[in-house]
Amino acid sequence: MSWQARAGGSCCTGKAAWRTSGDGARGWHSDRRPGNTWREKQPSSRGNGYATPSVDALHRTMESALASGLEGVTDLPKGVLLADRDRQGRWGRKGDYYAYCLRCKEWLSFTAALTHDECQGTHWDAHLVDALKVWSAELSKMAGRVSEQLDPYFGLLDLRTRHLATQECAVPQLVARKRQLVRVATSHLESPVDVLVDLSAMRDDVPLEASQVPVKLLLYFHGHGEDYRESPKAAEGCVLIAMRCPREVGNERCFWFEKGDGGAWERHEHHKLTRCDAMLHAVAEILDAMIATLRSMYRHLEVEERIHLLGVSMGGFATLEFAREFPDRVSRLAVVAGYYPVAQIHSLAALAAKPLLLVHRRGDRCCPFYVIQQVLETLESAGGHAQVDAWFTDG
Repeated sequence: MSWQARAGGSCCTGKAAWRTSGDGARGWHSDRRPGNTWREKQPSSRGNGYATPSVDALHRTMESALASGLEGVTDLPKGVLLADRDRQGRWGRKGDYYAYCLRCKEWLSFTAALTHDECQGTHWDAHLVDALKVWSAELSKMAGRVSEQLDPYFGLLDLRTRHLATQECAVPQLVARKRQLVRVATSHLESPVDVLVDLSAMRDDVPLEASQVPVKLLLYFHGHGEDYRESPKAAEGCVLIAMRCPREVGNERCFWFEKGDGGAWERHEHHKLTRCDAMLHAVAEILDAMIATLRSMYRHLEVEERIHLLGVSMGGFATLEFAREFPDRVSRLAVVAGYYPVAQIHSLAALAAKPLLLVHRRGDRCCPFYVIQQVLETLESAGGHAQVDAWFTDG
């Protein structure tokens, strides 16, 4: 029997584009592709000592920013252009964006650029302004979405401004039958977590006989380089929850439930990474708050206590680790092109009784196939009533 059949039907619908991006990230992605935005800033006699950005640099940086879903692009003041990305960490944190002010010819961090609206400079570069016009239609569309309280990139209902400034984990009031974004604080992390909640498949006019069917909860863990807002859509009778993995936890790069140097993670040198307990317990805390909120919204329905898990690539690791840490909270799980630290695979034997689907390509170079093959062998040899399905392909 397949994993989907055991689950009593699929918890998500719709097609998603599966690909490997240029930086090796795996997951469901939009059609936008980030460009290679690195440009060496040459010393200059102007302003703060860096050269005026080129038109090519502006275009490549804008392409990268929009592809990565950078928040606040439409909030930049007039005359301040997003014009570079520091991929090497030479001026601060790796991956940070920088803007250039046409009036004072100053380079600014993206955060500083958002409030650089009282500049008294008198310079102007019509050539760069004309270049930015290429992006004016897209930026205007995004700004229009923001004015309607929608996410600028995907047009989702954006309730993140309703964030409750409290030490307690509380979910803002949700809107029925909408796919929406909220921001939830947790006692385990310094910063709140952005969460997608898909209630679009929940009907208001549920027949009496249908009300006896419990509502399924699917927790989706996105992959590295994948935007949580692109998570699969919920199917009827299911609520999908997708949290955004923060870039950093405690000044260290975060990869769901591991933290440390980004290079070590990409090389699968997990012995150089440490366990991120704060993120693990933050996810559990937010999940508790979500279940309480849903039960309050749908008083006539039963919301299942045990959840379904689905993860891709880095999210596949998160799926296995969450299930291992909280086995009583998990009903079944699916891992697509995932991985797990080889030295710890033996600890997954406790999941042998859980319905589990493993999907992987044998030629996968990002998340090596042999790792998931070892996971399968460990579960099958654990005894008991192993319920593991494996869909392995060569394509």
